[in-house]
Order: sequence, then C-alpha cells, then structure tokens
Amino acid sequence: MEFTSKILSIISQDAGCGKTIRPEDRIVEDLKVDSLDKLMIIHDLEDEFNITVDEDDLRRLRVVQDIIDAVGRKISVANA
Repeated sequence: MEFTSKILSIISQDAGCGKTIRPEDRIVEDLKVDSLDKLMIIHDLEDEFNITVDEDDLRRLRVVQDIIDAVGRKISVANA
C-alpha cells in the first residue's frame, strides 16, 4: 500500500467517521476527531512507520495533509 494511502487508512479507521478521508479535510472540524482520537491516530502512525511525533508537531496538525507531511518528514529523518 502506498505511503499516503496507508496514512489515510489509519486515520479513517481511528477516526471512525465513515467517510473517505481527503488530505484537505480538517481534523477536528471535518472529521470530528477529538484530542484522544488524535493521539490514537498519531500512536498508530508511530507504530506503523517506526517514528516518533513530538508535541510541537502534534500541536501543528490541523488538516490531514499536515499529518501526511509530518510523518513523511519523520521517515526522511529516520532514513537519513
């Protein structure tokens, strides 16, 4: 499964919103993800990609694309 598709799949599963997740979706407003759900999503992404997302990155996550970008950056750093 492609990197972005895997992330979208994890978000969809953890958010339980029952709709197709798009990169432009706002995490709280569109997907109705609360802070606990957001932490679960990040935890599952950390496990899946063997990365760590710090609190500064976590605070900046507003739309799904922010999550995709943050995970991509962490993977790039881990593989450097």
